[in-house]
Amino acid sequence: MNPVIVMLVLACLAAAVFASVIFARDPSQRVNKRLAAILGCSAYWSLCEVLWNSSADPETVIWLIRLSSIGWVPLGPLALDLFVEVTGRKRSRYRRVLRFAYASAAIAIALYIGTPWCVTKAIPVEWGWSFAFGPLFPVALAPTMVYLSSVLVMWPGLMAKEISPGEKRQVHWMFFGILVPTVVACITDVLLPTYGIHFPHLGSASILAVGCIVTWSIRRYGYFILAPGAFTDEILGTLRDGVALLRVDGRIRSCNDALGELVGTAPHALRDWPITEFLPSIEIDPAAEMTDRETDLVTAREGSVPVSVSSSPLRNDKREVIGSVIAVRDLREVMTLRSRLVTSGRLAAVGELAAGIAHEINNPITFVRANLVSLQTDWKTLAAVSDASDSTGQTADRKAILCEGDEILAESVEGVDRIASIVRDVGAISHAGRGSFEFVDLNSLLENTVNVAVLSRSISIERFYSDIPQVRCAPQQLKQVFLNLLINAFQATRDDGCIRLTTHSDGERVTIHIDDDGCGIPAENLERIFDPFFTTQPVGEGTGLGLALCYQIVHNHSGAIQVESKLGAGTSFRVVLPVDAAESAACA
Repeated sequence: MNPVIVMLVLACLAAAVFASVIFARDPSQRVNKRLAAILGCSAYWSLCEVLWNSSADPETVIWLIRLSSIGWVPLGPLALDLFVEVTGRKRSRYRRVLRFAYASAAIAIALYIGTPWCVTKAIPVEWGWSFAFGPLFPVALAPTMVYLSSVLVMWPGLMAKEISPGEKRQVHWMFFGILVPTVVACITDVLLPTYGIHFPHLGSASILAVGCIVTWSIRRYGYFILAPGAFTDEILGTLRDGVALLRVDGRIRSCNDALGELVGTAPHALRDWPITEFLPSIEIDPAAEMTDRETDLVTAREGSVPVSVSSSPLRNDKREVIGSVIAVRDLREVMTLRSRLVTSGRLAAVGELAAGIAHEINNPITFVRANLVSLQTDWKTLAAVSDASDSTGQTADRKAILCEGDEILAESVEGVDRIASIVRDVGAISHAGRGSFEFVDLNSLLENTVNVAVLSRSISIERFYSDIPQVRCAPQQLKQVFLNLLINAFQATRDDGCIRLTTHSDGERVTIHIDDDGCGIPAENLERIFDPFFTTQPVGEGTGLGLALCYQIVHNHSGAIQVESKLGAGTSFRVVLPVDAAESAACA
C-alpha cells in the first residue's frame, strides 16, 4: 500500500482522536474549543489528501484539492483566536481583529473553491497527485500565513507573564508546536510545488505536533495551559459559595455562577480579571493556604458585601504551583443571624435578671408608694386643719410651703408609679413566653388594637387586609405587640401623616406590616432599637422596653420582627408569624 496514503490516514485518525480528547476535557472552555478546532481542521485536511491521492479522476482531484482549503485556510485565524484566549486579551484590539480574520478566511476559501485561478491543474506523481498553483493562490494563502506569522511573533511574550515554571515550559514547547507545522507546510505544500518540485505534502500531518505536545504535557503535568481540564461545572453550579480558579498572577481563570451572582457580572465576563478588583483588602499568596478571612467584596450592584474568603494552592502532578482556588462565602445572612443572636443574648440576660429584679424592687416600691399616699392624705388634712385654726388667715409664706409640699408629694407618687411601671415591663419580658394559645383572626385582633390605641390626632389609617388563615397564638401578647408598634408609629407621624396596616400570607406564615411616613430612625440606631432600655425619646418619656418586649413575644411565637427605616421618610415594622407556633412557644 502507498506509504504516503498510510501516513495520511494515520495522521487523520490521530488528529481526530486528539481533537476529541482535548474537547472532552471541558467543552465549555473556549481554549479547548479552539485547540480542538485546529486539530479537527488538520484531520479534515488529511482526509481530503487521502481521498485525492486515492482517486484516478483529475477533475475529482482538483475539487478535493480545492475543498481541502476548508481545513487549512482557517488555521491562521484559529491560532490567533487561541493566542487571544490564552493571553486573556478579550478587551484588546486583538478581539476586534478576530472578526476581520475569520471574514478574510471565509473570502479566501470562497476564492479557492469557486475560481480556477488558485489551483490550475492536478499533476500525477508517484504517490498520487500534486498540483500547480494559479495567480490568485498567494491571495488565498495570505490569511493563513499572516495570522500564523503574527502568532509566532507574539507568542514569546507569554514567557514574560507571571506564570509557573511548568507553564513556561509548556508555552516554550507550544511555540515549537506551532512553528514546526508552519515551516513544514510552507516548504512541502507551497514552496516546493511553486518551483515545480513535487514532494509528499506533509503540512496536514505536521500539525500532529500540537496534539502530541498537549497530550505529553497532560500526561506529565496532569494539566496543560492551552487545554484546561473540566472545572466540574455540574458540581460547582450547585454550590452557594463563589469558587474561582486563579492564575499565579491572581487573575481569574474560571469561576462558577455563584461568584458571578455575588459580583453582579456574568461568570464568563470575569475571566482574566484580577481578583483584587473585587477583594481589594486581601492579598492571596498562591503557595499558601488561607482559611475564612472576613472582608468586603466589591460588587457591581450593592457596593460591598461582607464575605469570608478561603484559598488553597493549585498544583500540577509535579507539585508545582500553577495557581490557586478560592472560595467566597456570602456572610450577609450570617451577619443578620449574629445580630439576632446578640439581641437574643441580651434579652436572655435581661430575662434571667428580670424576675429577681422585679421581685426585689416591687416590694419596697409598694410600701414606699403606700406611705407617700398616706403622707399626702395627712398633708392635706394638716393644711385643712391649719386653715380652720387660723381665723385671721395664713401668711403668704405658710401657704406657699403647704402648696409646695403638696406638689412634692404628688411628684413623688408619680415617680414611684413610673418605677413600678418599669418593673412591670421588665417582668413582662421575663414572662413573655407564657399565656394560653388559641386560633385568632389577626385582622380582627389588629383592628381591635387600633380602636384601643385611640389616635386622637388627624392621622389617617389605611388598611390593606388580605384573606389570611387564623394563627394559633397568645392573643393578649400579640395585642401588646401591635399596640406598642402603633403607638410608636403615632408618635413618629406628623398631624397630616398616614399609618398603613397590611397583612398577607404565604400559607405557612402570616406577615403584618405597620408602616408610617414619619420622621424615621437614624441608621446608627436601627441595630439597637430592640435592646432593653434603649430609647430615642426624651428623658422621662420612654422606658426603652416596649420594642424589647415586642421582640421577645414574637420570638417566643417562633416568629420574626424586622424594621426598615429611612431618616425623614418613615419606618416599616414587619412581624412574621407561623400559622401554628404553639409547639415552638411551649418549648421556649
